[in-house]
Amino acid sequence: MAANPYCLIGGLPMNNKPIAQSRDADLRNSQIALLRAAVRARELARRTGTRLVVQHGGKLRYITPGSSVAGEERGSYGQVG
Repeated sequence: MAANPYCLIGGLPMNNKPIAQSRDADLRNSQIALLRAAVRARELARRTGTRLVVQHGGKLRYITPGSSVAGEERGSYGQVG
């Protein structure tokens, strides 16, 4: 039997609630933390002159900091709030 992509480890079904409505504060704040990490990764890549590896449209892409990927505006990860 194939693994169900809609189940967590252990076979527990995932709920359909948005992460922002989670009872778990760590989960609620995880999106903000990931955005902060993306900003820092871009800053570090810019300072060190290295490319970033991103997944877009199911494919891995190497981008230079400050470039855009399929409509992604420059600095879009900076909207952290």
